Amino acid sequence: MSEDKGCICQGNWRNIVEYAEPLLGKKFEYNDSYGTYHTFVGVMHGDDDYYYVMYEIQSERCKFLSCVGSLKSHGYTLVRDATDEEKEGLQGIREGMNR
Repeated sequence: MSEDKGCICQGNWRNIVEYAEPLLGKKFEYNDSYGTYHTFVGVMHGDDDYYYVMYEIQSERCKFLSCVGSLKSHGYTLVRDATDEEKEGLQGIREGMNR
Protein backbone atom coordinates (compact mmCIF):
# COMPACT_ATOMS: atom_id res chain seq x y z
CA MET A 1 0.00 0.00 0.00
CA SER A 2 1.54 3.33 -1.01
CA GLU A 3 1.89 6.21 1.41
CA ASP A 4 -0.35 9.22 0.72
CA LYS A 5 1.38 12.26 2.23
CA GLY A 6 -1.97 14.09 2.44
CA CYS A 7 -3.70 11.28 4.34
CA ILE A 8 -4.69 11.98 7.92
CA CYS A 9 -5.09 8.25 8.70
CA GLN A 10 -3.84 7.38 12.15
CA GLY A 11 -2.93 4.23 14.04
CA ASN A 12 -3.50 0.93 12.25
CA TRP A 13 -6.02 2.24 9.71
CA ARG A 14 -3.92 1.30 6.66
CA ASN A 15 -3.24 -2.20 8.03
CA ILE A 16 -6.93 -2.74 8.77
CA VAL A 17 -7.96 -1.65 5.28
CA GLU A 18 -5.29 -3.88 3.71
CA TYR A 19 -6.60 -6.88 5.73
CA ALA A 20 -10.26 -6.07 5.04
CA GLU A 21 -10.25 -5.10 1.36
CA PRO A 22 -10.11 -8.66 -0.07
CA LEU A 23 -12.99 -9.68 2.22
CA LEU A 24 -15.47 -7.08 0.92
CA GLY A 25 -18.67 -8.72 -0.28
CA LYS A 26 -17.74 -12.15 1.11
CA LYS A 27 -20.32 -14.21 2.99
CA PHE A 28 -19.57 -15.47 6.51
CA GLU A 29 -21.34 -17.82 8.89
CA TYR A 30 -21.52 -16.71 12.50
CA ASN A 31 -20.68 -19.35 15.07
CA ASP A 32 -23.94 -19.40 17.01
CA SER A 33 -26.81 -21.82 17.47
CA TYR A 34 -28.97 -19.97 14.90
CA GLY A 35 -26.73 -20.43 11.86
CA THR A 36 -26.87 -16.78 10.85
CA TYR A 37 -25.10 -15.51 7.76
CA HIS A 38 -23.44 -12.15 7.33
CA THR A 39 -21.83 -10.28 4.46
CA PHE A 40 -18.73 -8.21 5.15
CA VAL A 41 -19.58 -4.70 3.91
CA GLY A 42 -16.69 -2.56 5.09
CA VAL A 43 -14.71 -0.84 7.78
CA MET A 44 -15.90 2.17 9.77
CA HIS A 45 -13.77 4.72 11.60
CA GLY A 46 -15.67 5.59 14.78
CA ASP A 47 -14.63 8.28 17.22
CA ASP A 48 -13.34 5.66 19.68
CA ASP A 49 -12.21 2.72 17.50
CA TYR A 50 -12.20 1.15 14.05
CA TYR A 51 -14.97 -1.35 13.29
CA TYR A 52 -15.61 -4.16 10.83
CA VAL A 53 -19.17 -3.88 9.50
CA MET A 54 -21.11 -7.10 9.00
CA TYR A 55 -24.56 -7.14 7.38
CA GLU A 56 -26.77 -9.85 8.90
CA ILE A 57 -28.74 -11.27 5.99
CA GLN A 58 -31.70 -12.72 7.92
CA SER A 59 -32.46 -9.65 10.07
CA GLU A 60 -31.22 -7.04 7.55
CA ARG A 61 -29.19 -5.31 10.28
CA CYS A 62 -25.56 -4.29 10.55
CA LYS A 63 -23.23 -5.41 13.31
CA PHE A 64 -20.10 -3.49 14.25
CA LEU A 65 -17.09 -5.48 15.45
CA SER A 66 -13.97 -3.97 16.96
CA CYS A 67 -10.97 -4.23 14.66
CA VAL A 68 -8.83 -5.31 17.63
CA GLY A 69 -9.18 -8.91 16.44
CA SER A 70 -9.83 -10.71 13.18
CA LEU A 71 -13.27 -11.68 11.90
CA LYS A 72 -12.44 -15.27 12.85
CA SER A 73 -11.70 -14.21 16.44
CA HIS A 74 -15.21 -12.69 16.54
CA GLY A 75 -16.72 -16.07 15.59
CA TYR A 76 -17.09 -15.66 11.81
CA THR A 77 -16.12 -18.31 9.25
CA LEU A 78 -15.75 -17.49 5.55
CA VAL A 79 -18.38 -19.32 3.50
CA ARG A 80 -18.15 -17.88 -0.02
CA ASP A 81 -18.31 -14.76 -2.16
CA ALA A 82 -21.65 -12.93 -2.18
CA THR A 83 -24.00 -13.78 -5.06
CA ASP A 84 -24.93 -11.11 -7.63
CA GLU A 85 -28.34 -10.77 -5.96
CA GLU A 86 -26.72 -10.22 -2.54
CA LYS A 87 -24.33 -7.66 -4.04
CA GLU A 88 -27.27 -5.74 -5.55
CA GLY A 89 -28.97 -5.69 -2.14
CA LEU A 90 -25.80 -4.43 -0.49
CA GLN A 91 -25.48 -1.66 -3.08
CA GLY A 92 -28.97 -0.48 -2.09
CA ILE A 93 -27.92 -0.43 1.56
CA ARG A 94 -24.78 1.59 0.76
CA GLU A 95 -26.82 4.10 -1.24
CA GLY A 96 -29.29 4.44 1.63
CA MET A 97 -26.45 5.10 4.08
CA ASN A 98 -25.12 7.91 1.86
CA ARG A 99 -28.39 9.89 1.87
